[in-house]
Amino acid sequence: LPSIQDFTLQVALNRDAIVALLDKIGPAILLTHSQSGAFGWPVADARPDLVKAILAVEPNGPPFFNSDNVPAPEWFRDAATPARPWGVTSVPLSYSPPAREPSDLAIVRQEKPDAPDLVR
Repeated sequence: LPSIQDFTLQVALNRDAIVALLDKIGPAILLTHSQSGAFGWPVADARPDLVKAILAVEPNGPPFFNSDNVPAPEWFRDAATPARPWGVTSVPLSYSPPAREPSDLAIVRQEKPDAPDLVR
């Protein structure tokens, strides 16, 4: 089967499918890995009473920005635009205080990574 290229659409469709499943089976612990790492957060946001925990193993990318690989000595560079504008996912999440748009979030970023071979 062909893949859905729009990752935001993938996240939204998986969120809705998993929410429907939890509504039928009840509480669960979600295990996500790699590219499915972004799917668990919006499910927990939509059904906080049914998601008892999220175990995210190597979830896709750091919050907000992907890192581009560049030659030494930098090795990594922040991508120009956020891949996950809502932090850990590309679909809206609930925040306190509320955020209507990703631009409502005040991103505080560490100036430099903790080590030369790490992203920030």
